[in-house]
Amino acid sequence: TQTKEDMAEKLADRLRAEIEKLEIIRNSGEESAQALHVTVSGGVSCLLDSIKNGFELVDLAENALLQANKIGRNKVYTYDPTDIVEPVDEMIEAATA
Repeated sequence: TQTKEDMAEKLADRLRAEIEKLEIIRNSGEESAQALHVTVSGGVSCLLDSIKNGFELVDLAENALLQANKIGRNKVYTYDPTDIVEPVDEMIEAATA
């Protein structure tokens, strides 16, 4: 099933919000269990006429994810064709340096 861009972004943000609400109980064998909270960022991309294959679609989603992390953690970002896209490998290298 194909999902329209606005619905895909809403679904991704809803998943992000639900994950943020989760309380993961970590029992390390001690008397009191510790609650862990996690967050996620997400990148959304949709099929465009210019996309030739699934690899390109995944690259756009990865770029959107990196953009989400640039604007702040625990965010969802939808790829915008007007974005200046750096090669994913270079962005990952810069983020981990």
